[in-house]
Amino acid sequence: MTFDASKDPKTFDAKEVEGLGVGTIYKGIWKVEGDTLLWCFSLKDRPKKFESEKDTDVYLMVMKRQKPK
Repeated sequence: MTFDASKDPKTFDAKEVEGLGVGTIYKGIWKVEGDTLLWCFSLKDRPKKFESEKDTDVYLMVMKRQKPK
């Protein structure tokens, strides 16, 4: 994975190295808001906003930090 935090929104490129999609490159954007990490990515064009639409190849992942017990 490569990241560029100097852009707005911040970007990343991820290359699949194992499995059925080996060689596939995902282009995405990311941001951290408090304890939440948002990743939005596509196999085609890099998304411009943090949303996923039905019947597209744009995916949005929302991850929340788990508080230690």
